[in-house]
Amino acid sequence: MSSLLLSLSSRPSLRKLALRCHTLRVFSSSTTTNPYLMYSVTYCGEYPEAGAITKLRMFDPAKEDYFTVGDKPLSKELAKSRLVGSSHGWGVFISSRDSILISDYCNPSSSKSNPKMIPLYVQSLSRYVKSLMLRSVKFNFGGTKLFMVFREEEDMNMCYTEDIGDLCIFLGNNEPFCVKASSFPGLNPNSIYFLGEGYGEGYGVYDIATRTPRSFNPKSFSAFSDIADSPNGKVYVLPDWVPHWIPPSPL
Repeated sequence: MSSLLLSLSSRPSLRKLALRCHTLRVFSSSTTTNPYLMYSVTYCGEYPEAGAITKLRMFDPAKEDYFTVGDKPLSKELAKSRLVGSSHGWGVFISSRDSILISDYCNPSSSKSNPKMIPLYVQSLSRYVKSLMLRSVKFNFGGTKLFMVFREEEDMNMCYTEDIGDLCIFLGNNEPFCVKASSFPGLNPNSIYFLGEGYGEGYGVYDIATRTPRSFNPKSFSAFSDIADSPNGKVYVLPDWVPHWIPPSPL
């Protein structure tokens, strides 16, 4: 498909940000999960330690419903890592300048007791790790009122469009990706799914044709029954993992 150029602004004439998406990733299959927003990862204890039991708080934009993937023990390698990307059920974590960890920990369909971990400890990776960290920029779309989409034509000219057909685009802190709405019933075609910064702030869907954003209602911590079972009723969040759009993954 052709490349897309997106710009956003809280006012049409102010604060425009361009995101050039060459070879934009497209997912379409009846044998994959829906795309999910992982908006919170909680654990008990003041500091993340190996063995801590986490609960992944997920939002399904197709069903506009919340669910929890619970009781996953946190490994030593992941305890102080940063999630910088994900694809096909695998996440890429950075724990130091010379260390990359690939894991299916955040995949809702992966093993709870024994998630797969693939460490890459190679000194020559330091430049690549630095590049990943620089690319993982924190964007906040919470105050966005307008997105503009441009299509790159074969002659390399950019053409403004309000119609991307059956596609919907997912924008967040990780690499943008597309899915075909018809392959995931409940998603809105010709739309942009965006997220804000922090728990429950600013995530929603933007209709490209009508230029209308609609926010989703976040589920508060108090609405989760498992919170009351934690010591002193307190839980803590892994801030370097969320919020994060998780692309569809094989079932």
